Amino acid sequence: MSRIEAPTKHNEDAQHSTGWSHVHLSREELRASSREKNWAATTSMLAAVVLTVTKLTVALLTGSLGIFSEAMHSGMDLIGTALSFAAVRISSRPPDATHPYGHAKFESLAALFAVFLLGITSIGILREAFERVFETSVVPTGTFYGVGVLLLSILVDFTRSRYLKRVAKKHGSQALAADAAHFETDLYSSITVLLGLGLVAFGGAAGWSPQWLAAADALAGASVAVIILVVAGRLALRAVNSLTDRVPPNLVDDVVAAASQAPGTLGDPSARVRFLGDQAYADVSIGVPRGLSLERSRALSDEVVAKVQDVLPHADVVVRAVPLAPEAESAVQAATVTAARLGLGIHHVRAFQTPLGLRLDMHMEVPAHMTLANAHEQADRLEAELAREIVGVNAQVHIEPRHEDVHTLVEADRGEIHRLVERAVSSGQHSGIHDIEVLRSEHGYVVTLHCYLPADMPIAAAHNVTAEIERAIREQVPGIYRITVHPEPA
Repeated sequence: MSRIEAPTKHNEDAQHSTGWSHVHLSREELRASSREKNWAATTSMLAAVVLTVTKLTVALLTGSLGIFSEAMHSGMDLIGTALSFAAVRISSRPPDATHPYGHAKFESLAALFAVFLLGITSIGILREAFERVFETSVVPTGTFYGVGVLLLSILVDFTRSRYLKRVAKKHGSQALAADAAHFETDLYSSITVLLGLGLVAFGGAAGWSPQWLAAADALAGASVAVIILVVAGRLALRAVNSLTDRVPPNLVDDVVAAASQAPGTLGDPSARVRFLGDQAYADVSIGVPRGLSLERSRALSDEVVAKVQDVLPHADVVVRAVPLAPEAESAVQAATVTAARLGLGIHHVRAFQTPLGLRLDMHMEVPAHMTLANAHEQADRLEAELAREIVGVNAQVHIEPRHEDVHTLVEADRGEIHRLVERAVSSGQHSGIHDIEVLRSEHGYVVTLHCYLPADMPIAAAHNVTAEIERAIREQVPGIYRITVHPEPA
């Protein structure tokens, strides 16, 4: 069973402006939708064949322009229904290499061509009505047959228009909506012609002149033509709106407002929205802090998608993240982002305000096998880029090798080294040392330990304590290569 979205303001506006209702179907439901639309189009085509042949036969027997206009109207409906049948089958095809958004636009093309046929029919009927009023006076006969075929037409048109309307609304089919409108206009025009035949019968009984009787029949035919033109104009507007991707006036603004509600975005988002058949597509551009990780950027994009889908349920949303510099970005953050943009890794970035202006000191890591000339060239490039990024900055880059190799660690003399480490850290601001690990590499000892510090201690102070522990261990234990002190809240 199809899942029909509860109507929202934008669903109704989109349906009014483009002729689409918003429906989202699964793969299995899409196949069921295709079968139901094909069946509706097939039965409509059979109904149009029956009505066209019957009306045309009676029109030739009676000479009534009103019934003839009805026959021509049904004939154009037959052609339009055949086009709708073909369009529905084509539009049901899945997206492919040449139509990545699907084939839903074919229904709009079919509807537009059907409108063209209706317009030609209406003009022909109006011309015939003019000639009958001012040039010839053809009085219809056999009104009994005309009344019978019109009553049959009214019954068929009423049932078919209601059925097609329901299927078109359920599955968002513009071609079937055009078919439903055709049968609905047939219903109104049949009633109009029926009234015209009644007027002819009344005039004949009252002794009206042939000219007046012909005028009454011609008036009924002209009324049908006008009805066809009005409905055709509405269908043409809907088809053009569909083909030109028109959306409700406030929809884009609401999508932008929804996207801007996602936390972490910068600036004003922008958006574009279009509909293809029953599926909404939205392209949204948002500003994100530069230097944001890809994972966080993806998470932020997912939040934007969720916000947009609150406005357009089940919309296919594509988010483009544009990196921007936050207003409160510090010089250290700017340096880190600039280095990352150049593909360089820096750490220990420090900013100093000197009598000569802002100064940035930093460590830049390069592969250990890189020559000094190449490494210095990289440092010069970073300094030049920072000078363009931060006006008046003096950047000082310390070059160091990036250790990428995996070192082998083996067990060390635990007893002696442990005693030396414990003695080195016996005093200090910590409230306990635990999980001391001592391993040995080809470069020296690798020491790891955990220490408890007050939970409310600022991290800067905690870093000073761990640095003091490292210094004390290096003084007490010879041959230290690396020390890692992990602080934990007591």
